[in-house]
Amino acid sequence: LKKKQIFYDLKYKFNGFFQNLKLNMFDRYSLNRSRQGSEFLFRTIGIQLLLSHPFFKTRKHTASFAFDLHYEKNISESEFDETSASFQNRFIQHYNGFGFSLLYRSTKEYYNSFSKNDGFSLALTYSKDLKRFGSNFDSKTVFFEYKHYIPIFRPNVLSFRLAVIKSWGENERRIFMGGAETVTTSDPQKHKFFGLMRGYPSGFFMGTTGYLLNTEYRISLKRIEDSILI
Repeated sequence: LKKKQIFYDLKYKFNGFFQNLKLNMFDRYSLNRSRQGSEFLFRTIGIQLLLSHPFFKTRKHTASFAFDLHYEKNISESEFDETSASFQNRFIQHYNGFGFSLLYRSTKEYYNSFSKNDGFSLALTYSKDLKRFGSNFDSKTVFFEYKHYIPIFRPNVLSFRLAVIKSWGENERRIFMGGAETVTTSDPQKHKFFGLMRGYPSGFFMGTTGYLLNTEYRISLKRIEDSILI
C-alpha cells in the first residue's frame, strides 16, 4: 500500500479561439510519510478547464499565457488502524477558483535525448480560491519555477531547477514535497513544482511556503537502438 498510487486524467482539446482548450478530470491519491514519521493518505479529486494561448512563438522559443478555472476536493486521512485496516481521521477541504500563468520555454530534445537536453523554461502562476466559488476559505497562491538544461557529452545533461511557492489568506494551500509522485495541491496548472524530489518519501515536507533548488547530472547508460538487434 505504501507504494500504491492511482492516477487518471481525461483531457479534451479544442483548437479554436484559444490555441489550446483542455478539460481535465482527475482523481489522485498517495500514501505519504511526514518527517515526524507519521503516515497519512492524501487524495485530490477535481475538474479543471484550462485555456492557453501562445503570444510569441518561433522555432526555438515559445511564450504563452494560460487561464484556468478549477474545482478541487482534497481529502486527508491519518491514524491508520490495524484492526479495521483503515484510517480513522478524515479532513476534507475544497479549493475552487481561478488562476493565471505566464510560461516561457526554449527547451529542446534531440533524437537520442532521454530528457530535456538544452535550453531553459520559466513559469509564473497566480491562483486565487474564493468562498463565492465554493471554497472553504479565501486564499491566494503564487508560484515561480526556473529550469535550465546544459548538455555535457550529449545526450548526458546537467539540469538545474529552482522553485518558489507562497500561499496566504484565511486558510493557505498545503504544499507537499518529496518522493517521485507526490500528489500536490499547490498548482492548478499542474506544473508539479515539488511533486518530484528524489531521496525523500512522498509528503516528507509539508507547509504553506516552499523553496527548492535542485541540480542533477543525468547520464545515459545505453541507447536502446544499440542494445536490441533484430
